[in-house]
Amino acid sequence: MFNKSNYLIIGVLCLGFFIRLGFLLRNPNFDYTDFKGKLPSELFYFQGNSPHDSQEYKALALNMLKHHRFSWNSEPVAFRTPGYPFFITAIYSLFPGDDTKTSTSKPLKDWIVMLIQVFLSTASIYLIYLIGKNIWDKKNGSENNSYGYWAGIIPAFLFSLNPTSILFSSLFMAETLFVFCILLGSWLFLKNKNPCTGLIFGISALIRPIAFYIFIPLVFLQGNFKKGIIFLILFFLPILPWIARNVKVYNLPLFTSIQGCNLLIFNASILESEELGISLQEARDKLQKKLDFSTTNPLQLSRQAQKIAIKRILKSPFRYTFIHFKKAFHIFLSTKSDDIILRTIGRDVTQSRLSRFVFENKESSILKSIIVLSTGIESLVIISFLLLAVIGFMRSPQYPNLLFILIIGYFFIFSGVVNESRFRLPLIPYIYLLATSTLWLKRKK
Repeated sequence: MFNKSNYLIIGVLCLGFFIRLGFLLRNPNFDYTDFKGKLPSELFYFQGNSPHDSQEYKALALNMLKHHRFSWNSEPVAFRTPGYPFFITAIYSLFPGDDTKTSTSKPLKDWIVMLIQVFLSTASIYLIYLIGKNIWDKKNGSENNSYGYWAGIIPAFLFSLNPTSILFSSLFMAETLFVFCILLGSWLFLKNKNPCTGLIFGISALIRPIAFYIFIPLVFLQGNFKKGIIFLILFFLPILPWIARNVKVYNLPLFTSIQGCNLLIFNASILESEELGISLQEARDKLQKKLDFSTTNPLQLSRQAQKIAIKRILKSPFRYTFIHFKKAFHIFLSTKSDDIILRTIGRDVTQSRLSRFVFENKESSILKSIIVLSTGIESLVIISFLLLAVIGFMRSPQYPNLLFILIIGYFFIFSGVVNESRFRLPLIPYIYLLATSTLWLKRKK
């Protein structure tokens, strides 16, 4: 029979699912970036041009399905890793349909990709509940401890209402799948410290390269040397075939070209811009002149870009550290409720046109006021729970809080200097879990 706790978590899951489903039905555009036509060469992005994430992911999936090659035009690419494109390809294979959009409808399989992401996002809510409940139940030595119940319900409820999670569940972006894998790996890791979780974290790195170095903090929490070695082997097991492919295609054992590109175009360029008092574009142009564009090998360009960027950063390490953390903190101030509101009322808006829709177009003052209020509340909630999470860790800097803070710190540092709320999405569940732990600590006093 169902008890009160069963009904409540089912209610939270239904709330999260139907909010996401409702947004999916109202969302006029599944793209996050705005681009029409043939996608440019990968080398184009080393010249400071913005990538077209959504279009690239979908083009990669279609090319794998039709031509069995990892490319978004006729050339192989290493700018994106294969995890999320493989996910889309698998769904397209199971639910084939017309892959050309018309002015009146969207292909059925695009809807199915988004619907499956809605289910995955809802599953992430349940994983947060399991992490909070099971871990704190064990900590208190009771499977029926009331705190464990609320330690799962509260962060799960908060995540069910999280605007960034809601938005990206209905977009051609890797965030929803990535967060699900990170949470699944965390839950299994905390449940039994099984080193096999290394396989899941390795897959997460193939979905988003930002997770490539996450094995560093996790391997030290394995408990002993043998488990650490098994964890590392399993972490790199899904990654090595991809690196082998890059060796075969580009003659370099590198993971992706996006790392060196971002380090030069964003990190080093922002440092150059702020230190010399020049525009960001001028700083990029100055640093890009040091690249040897005689090569068409993107991994070679990425290696060049990484060396140039690191050399520039090491000239001013303290100033760069300050800029890096200042910019990284901005991901907590960036919002997505404005995007949700505009899409829900039928505005076909992408990230590149978002500010124009709000402030440059002749939107009503009431709508602008609603957007300003919602974004303010969103930022306030995130900052408040971040402070509670810090307090929770300071009062109990032990396992599993140590794992939570390590994951938060990892994504905070590696998110870099791009002011985008989507980069905080992987750490939001752990902030909610840590913040909720302050309730337990207060009750135990």
